[in-house]
Amino acid sequence: MDFAQLDTCKLADDGVQHHIVGPDGAPLYTDDKPVTLTLLGADSAKLTAISNQHANAILRNRNQMQVTAELAMTNEIKRLAAATVGWDGIVLEGEPLPFSEDNAAMLYRRFPWLRDQVRTFIDDRANFLNASPKS
Repeated sequence: MDFAQLDTCKLADDGVQHHIVGPDGAPLYTDDKPVTLTLLGADSAKLTAISNQHANAILRNRNQMQVTAELAMTNEIKRLAAATVGWDGIVLEGEPLPFSEDNAAMLYRRFPWLRDQVRTFIDDRANFLNASPKS
């Protein structure tokens, strides 16, 4: 087995489109086009650095800093927003929402079902593998 076929880092750094499904599990569309997010994977250099920064801050300040659920949520939203590198078809309150990391963070705070979906997608390494060659 050539392990190069199992390298999740390349696509994790490039980003992969994910077709968003609503809280009911139905795929979302805008004007008959899929609503998609382009997401980096957990193995990307950017997300690895962010995870390390958060862990290091906690370790450095463990005697002075109280780790709370609110801090964990804030760090997660920052990580998910950083993982989001583009989108298509996002409309909010009748207007197309321009892509930005700040807008991504706002969406993840406002829509927990979207946050859960993105977390699951970026942490699933299978989403960042090239298609298996045919035998």
